[in-house]
Amino acid sequence: MTSYDAIVIGSGPGGSSSALKLAEAGLSVLVIEKGRSFDLKSCDPFSQRELEQKYKNSGITVALGMPKISYVEGACLGG
Repeated sequence: MTSYDAIVIGSGPGGSSSALKLAEAGLSVLVIEKGRSFDLKSCDPFSQRELEQKYKNSGITVALGMPKISYVEGACLGG
């Protein structure tokens, strides 16, 4: 069984920068990501296919409240 000093959940900007800092400090780090890894050429940039492939809810997520806020949330390796 492999053991790690730190486990980081998510490979987005926060997770990947945290994992980097921990690794630079000499810790063994495991990064866990639920999304898939895609080749950069898997779809055209800024296309509908990219939204469907790489973003949660196909790029349409809303935080309800006052005001309502629309945002995108990555769902692939790298956030």
